[in-house]
Amino acid sequence: MFAEYGPIRSVLVKCPMGINEGAKHITSLLPIYSMAYVNFENEESALSAFAVNKRGPMSKVTVAYYVRSNGQN
Repeated sequence: MFAEYGPIRSVLVKCPMGINEGAKHITSLLPIYSMAYVNFENEESALSAFAVNKRGPMSKVTVAYYVRSNGQN
């Protein structure tokens, strides 16, 4: 989905909770969203991915910019 915006270095997909037989009834009632960290090769590609936000109000995909903190204040 994001390769059209430029070369990707890595992708990390996070799911809020695993789906198992014991939790199926709970997960079917909750609006659960997954999140992906897409690490582009360059900043220009990352910035161009913001075009996904313009796909319309019904799109369930939102792009935000994330910069890792180095732990210092």
